[in-house]
Amino acid sequence: MQRIFLAGAMTLTLATPATAQSPVFVTGALFGDLKRFSGDPTTNSLDGNAVGGGVRLGYFVSPRWTVELGVDTGGWTEVIRANPLLNVKGAAALLRQTRTRNRLVATSVLIGFHQMANARVQLGYLGGLALVHAARKVDTLIAGAPQPNERDQVDIVPAATIGAEARVAISRHLGVVPEVRVFAFSLSGGGAAGVIAGSSAPSGIAIRPGVGIRWTF
Repeated sequence: MQRIFLAGAMTLTLATPATAQSPVFVTGALFGDLKRFSGDPTTNSLDGNAVGGGVRLGYFVSPRWTVELGVDTGGWTEVIRANPLLNVKGAAALLRQTRTRNRLVATSVLIGFHQMANARVQLGYLGGLALVHAARKVDTLIAGAPQPNERDQVDIVPAATIGAEARVAISRHLGVVPEVRVFAFSLSGGGAAGVIAGSSAPSGIAIRPGVGIRWTF
């Protein structure tokens, strides 16, 4: 009887979904960072494309539902726009440029719904809220030389966040996760924000397609 009980217990254990056996997972991701802001795209100085990376810690509260905390850091992007500046003596024309750099760091808490694993692939859909740390730097270049007039501004603003992923199992614990995440937010008005983006309160969207490596404990 004891052997029968042990055999039955082992069968139930093996039949339990992997997410129930290993509820905690960690993901490291590399992504493209496509940033677009409101306003005229021909004069907007915040738009840009970069590469970034992130790390996420998640927990399966049930076989289908997860809670995930993540930090995703985008790369700096730079826009330089030129304006003519005549030399004081009028003998030559110097090139005056305005350089704008910005980077977005998103700290997110997401709820995920995951389909039951189909063979080696499991689809997931995520939604939640992020805090976006938006850092912007503006300075002037004259004849290519930076001038000591840099203006910095940092905003920490909420962002509605959605995402989708597909976990492809490599082994019981290891998986490759193609994904895309979208952050929508509005920057604060005034200060450098208005100068940089040409608007008192520019809204923005960051689209981040990428791929991650997930380890399930």
